[in-house]
Amino acid sequence: MIEAVTLWNEPNNKSHWDLELDKDWRISSRRVRLAGAAVRAEHPTLPRVLMTAGTVGGVWSYALELATMGAPLSSSQWQEARALPGLTVHESHWRLEWMEAPWDDVRAAGEWLLELEARLSPDVVHLNGAGPPARAHLHLRADGGGVPPTLRGPAPARTPSVLTNRGVPPPMRVILFCHSLLSDWNHGNAHFLRGVVTELSSRGHSVRVLEPADAWSFQSLLEEPLGLAALNEVRVHYPHVRPERYVPQALDLEAVLDGADLVLVHAWTPPDLVRRIGEHRRDGGRFRLLFHDTHHRGVTTPDGMAGYDLSQYDGVLAFGDVLRDLYLEKGWTRHAWTWHEAADVRVFHPHPRNREVRDLVWVGNWGDDERTKELEEFLLEPVRTLDLTARVHGVRYPAPALRALFDAGIEYAGWLPNHRVPLAFSQARVTVHIPRRPYATRLPGIPTIRPFEALACGIPLVSAPWEDSEGLFTAGRDYLVARDGTEMRRHLSALIADREMRHAFAEAGLRTVLSRHTCAHRVEALLGICQSLGMSSDVLHPLSSERVPA
Repeated sequence: MIEAVTLWNEPNNKSHWDLELDKDWRISSRRVRLAGAAVRAEHPTLPRVLMTAGTVGGVWSYALELATMGAPLSSSQWQEARALPGLTVHESHWRLEWMEAPWDDVRAAGEWLLELEARLSPDVVHLNGAGPPARAHLHLRADGGGVPPTLRGPAPARTPSVLTNRGVPPPMRVILFCHSLLSDWNHGNAHFLRGVVTELSSRGHSVRVLEPADAWSFQSLLEEPLGLAALNEVRVHYPHVRPERYVPQALDLEAVLDGADLVLVHAWTPPDLVRRIGEHRRDGGRFRLLFHDTHHRGVTTPDGMAGYDLSQYDGVLAFGDVLRDLYLEKGWTRHAWTWHEAADVRVFHPHPRNREVRDLVWVGNWGDDERTKELEEFLLEPVRTLDLTARVHGVRYPAPALRALFDAGIEYAGWLPNHRVPLAFSQARVTVHIPRRPYATRLPGIPTIRPFEALACGIPLVSAPWEDSEGLFTAGRDYLVARDGTEMRRHLSALIADREMRHAFAEAGLRTVLSRHTCAHRVEALLGICQSLGMSSDVLHPLSSERVPA
C-alpha cells in the first residue's frame, strides 16, 4: 500500500548548460504543481512530502515549492510561503556557488544543517545532489503534519534516512589517518595523499583527513621563515584538503568512524592508533579498512613493522610489488595490493620554459646517510666537473654536506614547499633522481614520488641506478639511466647541449605519466579494490549516475 508520494523537482538536465530552456525553472515547477494536484485528486489524504537540501555548485532559482537557494526569498515569496499550510521554510544565507574559496562557509553551512536536523528530527533527508548530509539548505515540514505514523520516528535522536536526487545511496565517506597533509617538510608521503584526497573529492566523495596536532613535519615547517606563508599557499593549491588536527589522548574514535565507508590508515600512524582502529572494525565497524605503506621500513626495520597489528584490516596498499609480496610472505596481512604513488597533475604540470636560468635543479633531502656516497658520485662530482649552474632544495643538510655543495659550486636554497617545485623545474634544463640506497638495492620497482612529479612537469630526468622491475617507465625514452658517475656526466652534458633532445625526453616522460601515473589512475585502482571487497558501485562512482537526456 502506498503511504506517501515524494515529488522530485528535477528539470531537464540540459537546463544546467542551456538556461534558455527554462530560465527560472517555471516550466519544471509547474510540472511539479500539476503532479501534486493529480495525486491529490486521486487520493485526497495521501501525504505529499517535499524536503530537500541543496549542495554547493550548479544551483538555480527554484520556484516557491522548493523555496530558493542562492538568493534569499523575496517579500512576496515569504508571504506565499507563510500562506501554504504545513510548510515551514528554514532559510540559510550562504551564497556558496559564487565564492572563489567557499570552503569555510561550506563547513559552517554543513554544521548549520546538522544542527537543524538534530533539532527537527526529520524522518527523511533528501539531498539535492550526491554530497554528504552536512551541506547547505534544508526545507521541510517541521511540524510533522500530514506525515503518517509509519513514517514518523518515535525518538528525535535517531538518524534519518538519507536519499539523493539520483535514487542511489550517498557517496562514499572516506576517513584518512596520516602523519600530515598540511606539511610536506621532509615528508614526501603528503604529496601523493593530497592528490588522492583531491581526486576523491572531485568525484563526489566525502573525505575527512585526521593528523596529529604534534606531527613533527608540521612543527618543523613552523620553524621555517616562510612556514606560515607556505601553509596559506597549501590551502589555496589544495582547496579540498582540510585536515583536522587531533590530540591523540582526546581522539574519539567512535565518533570519527561513525558512518564511514572506507578508512585508510597510513603507515606513519602510531601503532597504538592502528590497533585501536582495527578493534573498532572488529567490534562492529561496517567500513572497509586498509593500511597504506609507502616506506622502506619493511626491509630496513622489519621487526618494527611486524609490531603493527593489522589482523582486523581488509588488507594493505603497498607502493610496489616487492613490498606487497613482503607483507604476504611475512604473514603481516592476509591481503595486499600494489598501489604505486603517482603525480598530482593538478599541481604538477609543465610551466613555460622560457626562463631556464640554470642547468640543473635537484629537490631532495640529505637524510640519514642513506645516499651520501651516491650524492657525491651522481650530483656533486658531475656538476663540479662539467661546471654546471645548479641549485639544490631540501632539508636536513649537516654542515659537511653544505660545505660539499659549496665546494662543488652548487647553490643551496633550503626547503621548498612541494607546490612550488613545478616552478623550480621550469627554471632548469634538467633534473636528476638519486634514490636512497634501500630503494636502489632492496626494493626494486619503487621509484618513490619524485620521478613521477618531475616527469609530470616536463623536465628531462637522468636517474642514478634503480631497477624498474614493474615496467612503470621506458628507460632511454622517458628518462635516462646513469650506471655510474661517468655516464651521469655524459648524459647531463648531452642534454644540456641539445634542446631538441631535452624536448623529446620531456614529451615522452610527460606522455607516460598522463597515460598511466596520475592520482586519477590510482584512485580508479583504489575504487576497484574497494569493489572487490564488496562495496557498491553506486557508492564508489556517485557521479556516474548522472543522466543527461538527449
